[in-house]
Amino acid sequence: MLFCRERLRDAMLTRLSELVMGTKQHYSRAVLMTLMASNSRCGEKFDILDRLESMCVARIPRCARVLMLTAEFLALSAHGKGGLRSGPAANPSFTVVFEAIKKDPDDRTHVQNLYRIAKQKWMRTETDMIRAARHLEGAAQIYTQLEVRDICQKVISTQRTLLTTFLQGDNSRN
Repeated sequence: MLFCRERLRDAMLTRLSELVMGTKQHYSRAVLMTLMASNSRCGEKFDILDRLESMCVARIPRCARVLMLTAEFLALSAHGKGGLRSGPAANPSFTVVFEAIKKDPDDRTHVQNLYRIAKQKWMRTETDMIRAARHLEGAAQIYTQLEVRDICQKVISTQRTLLTTFLQGDNSRN
C-alpha cells in the first residue's frame, strides 16, 4: 500500500512538472487537487514543496506561475482553515526577499529563500500556511509585473524601430 502511494505521488509530481514546465505553458488545478487528495501527511508536503521549488528556480525570472501554484498548494493544504488568503503580504521575513527580487530578479537565491522561509516557519498551522500562500502570491505578482514591464519595453522598442524605418523610408523618397 505504501509503495503504491509513493508511486502515485511520484507519478503525480512528474505529471505536475510536465504541465507546468511543458511547452504549452499551462497547468491544471484539477491535477493539483488530485495531488492534494492523495497526499496529506506533513513529510509529503515538504516533498511537494521541494519539487515546486526546483520547478520555480528552473523558470526564473518567469516563475510566477509556479509561485501561484505553490500558493494554491499551501491553501489547499490548509483544508479551508486559517482565514482568508486575501490581505497584505507584508511580513518582514518575506518583504526583505521581495525587495531583493525587485533589485535582481534573476538571482535564484531569492526564490530559494522564499521557499526556505515558508518551509521553516510557515507550515505549522493552517493560518501559517494561508499567510505563506499570501506571500508567495505577492512574490508571483512581483515577477508578473517584471515580466509585463519587459514585454512592454520590447514592444515599445520594436514600435520605435518600425517607426524609424518607416520615417526613413519616407525621407528617401523625397
